[in-house]
Amino acid sequence: MKHKSARNGFSLLEVTIAAMMSSMVVVLASTVAVDIGRGFVEGIAEARIATEFRILTGTLQRDFAGSLPEARSGPVKQWRLVGRQLVSDTELRLCFDADEDGSVDWVDDRIITYLLDDGQLIRSDSISGTEFVVAENLSFLSFSIDAGLITTDFQFSLGGLEEPFTYVTADLP
Repeated sequence: MKHKSARNGFSLLEVTIAAMMSSMVVVLASTVAVDIGRGFVEGIAEARIATEFRILTGTLQRDFAGSLPEARSGPVKQWRLVGRQLVSDTELRLCFDADEDGSVDWVDDRIITYLLDDGQLIRSDSISGTEFVVAENLSFLSFSIDAGLITTDFQFSLGGLEEPFTYVTADLP
């Protein structure tokens, strides 16, 4: 024969303990979710900065390589890098020879301009008329020419993440 308990339900103490345990589980779960979310956001910011860095340095590397051929079979001497001009610490102009005479002519030659404008590095081409954003989220950019080197210091800022970089290449002979 079974003995029936006189009470139905839970006591106040049991409900209180269950509520405290439930709230601890909820707080722990939300803390873990926030930490995981923060990690995802930081990972996305780091990936975006890495992508911007690769595009920026790849573009600079191509232009500083010394030649901008229109086609693989084009003339070897046309569009050779013959001059550079530091307009300001945030603007650099590169002169590519149009008439194959080896001299710098800032009016008739192909001029590639890099300019920092409102957090964006913009590259413009005087011959094709194209202008495009090379990199975004730049909080700092500075071009300098010293001791046979062209140095580009820049810093990306995205969210709370800030990453400084330096790109150095040989100056023109």
